[in-house]
Amino acid sequence: MSDSIETVLVTAASGTNTGTQVMHALMMLPDKYRLVVTNMEPNFLGQYQVERSHVVPPASASNYLEKILELCRQEKVDYLVPGSEPELKVISAHANQISAASITLLVNSPEVIALCMDKVRTVDFLRENGFPFARSLTLEIDAGPDNIDQQAMDILKQLSPPLVIKPYRNSGGSKGIHLIQTKAELLAVLSRLYQEDVGSYMLQEYQGSADEEYTVGVMSDPNGNAFSCFVLKRLVNSTLTRLLHIPNRIKDRIKDDYLTISTGISQGWVGDFPDLRHFCVEVAEALGSTGPLNIQCRKTQQGIMIFEINPRFSGTTSIRALCGHNDPDMIIRSRKPGSSMAQVPYKHGLVLRSLQNIFMEGVEPTRV
Repeated sequence: MSDSIETVLVTAASGTNTGTQVMHALMMLPDKYRLVVTNMEPNFLGQYQVERSHVVPPASASNYLEKILELCRQEKVDYLVPGSEPELKVISAHANQISAASITLLVNSPEVIALCMDKVRTVDFLRENGFPFARSLTLEIDAGPDNIDQQAMDILKQLSPPLVIKPYRNSGGSKGIHLIQTKAELLAVLSRLYQEDVGSYMLQEYQGSADEEYTVGVMSDPNGNAFSCFVLKRLVNSTLTRLLHIPNRIKDRIKDDYLTISTGISQGWVGDFPDLRHFCVEVAEALGSTGPLNIQCRKTQQGIMIFEINPRFSGTTSIRALCGHNDPDMIIRSRKPGSSMAQVPYKHGLVLRSLQNIFMEGVEPTRV
């Protein structure tokens, strides 16, 4: 093996996790990187795709970080990429400890991670910096309300349906989302949440059309300079890409025949889209991003409306790499002393995704 090859440890290299996407992107550069992957469950696909793999405790375990640092020493790891949001939280919180072990952590700053993982703080950031934002309310679901009917009326006085309700802390992807068009639906959702899902929620006005939905990656260097941006216009047309798809019965504020919430699986048209690129670079630099950043947005009559900012590598990382925009490789290069990064040109076209079947003959079940 060449001495110039560097070792990258990628966690959560399983299923549709971000870790799998990063792994696939770096697998396209075998002359540059040696990959080590982990997962908290055995029998994960990544272990059959790279040279070295390990099973680790869940991020919530008291010995999780100790195990990751042990593997980094054992495998002589140069770079560490947390591939799931629970691991991102734990690992980024111990960035100094990881740096002290001479390992470069490929994540955004703790401040950006904390802001973007809280949807209320994200909306506040957009408002304070003059970017378009959806009108929102927070909702603390506790042991039980005094009057759900009054609460629903108060909400509908302040927000115009259709509404989206979702957890506002640590709720990456499309978890726990509901679409609401009427007071009856709002009452039903509130009643169920109070009975089953006590927690912190955000109510937000539904914005735009799924036909104008985009996922945008912005790569920034450690000094906060956004140097390269990739745009995919999402094709939200199947059970793989639609989380919710219901008839629009109101057509007052939103004119589409259907209201659609996408899943975390993206496909669609890769293009230049300079207006999206310039806007998202402005957002990344206002945010102070110092690493990978993924922005989910729609074009609306009020402007480009952001509904998610994910302070990590994207679920489209492997798509971008196929098009010539290899996000993890760029972030690694931006960490090199004296590096000078610029916009990376990438191929344009249509990317479609599907499930795959991979058969490993003779492999026996792992017993733990």
